Amino acid sequence: MKKIVILGSGAGGTMCAAKLRRELGRDWEITIIDNDEMHHYQPGWLFIPFGIYTADDCQKPKRDFIPSGVEFVLDEVVGVNPDKRVVECKKGKYDYDYLIVATGCHPAPEEVDGLENWKPDPKANEQTFFTLESACALYKRMKYFEKGKMIFNIAEMPHKCPVVPMEFIFMADWFFAKNGCRDNIEIEFVTPNTGLFTKPIATKVMTATAEEKEILVTPNFDLETVNTEEKY
Repeated sequence: MKKIVILGSGAGGTMCAAKLRRELGRDWEITIIDNDEMHHYQPGWLFIPFGIYTADDCQKPKRDFIPSGVEFVLDEVVGVNPDKRVVECKKGKYDYDYLIVATGCHPAPEEVDGLENWKPDPKANEQTFFTLESACALYKRMKYFEKGKMIFNIAEMPHKCPVVPMEFIFMADWFFAKNGCRDNIEIEFVTPNTGLFTKPIATKVMTATAEEKEILVTPNFDLETVNTEEKY
């Protein structure tokens, strides 16, 4: 019996397991390992800060998506020994003939000077929506934000979903207008790119829209440090 082990049961790992299970015979054993039993619909996190989606709208049990004939192991991987072809987890070990790594990517705010101790907090002035917890915290922060300045800063390229920063600033404009406080809030979009987007035609159109909505765009800015006390 041949053994395939997949690390990660997000969209990539789950689709890979499903395709392999359809294509391979029963003489192949497929195991998928993940330390989270919930599947997160990450595109939905964008809508949580605006109260359009809730956390429950964006997650379901992963076992609902794991195909029949695939073993789902809820455990945390601590190491891989490629010489012995063994995956080491906290609760056990799993040998394999083929290993597929589909662990995805995760925000690393600790790599930015000044954000080493950052964590999701609805009272903090530094926020993101690239995790479920941080999206929920940002919702609580934006809900009561009625006056001041909001800076959306792309810290580094590449990032998940190229258009999501533009979606966020335009939705923020809509959200604050709906709440009757847009005139009291300045929105600035800061990016390391040469323009609002990477494609010339889209950049031209969205830059014009940003100007119409009085959203300031600051290009060619590489983030190095965040001063959380002085807020810059």
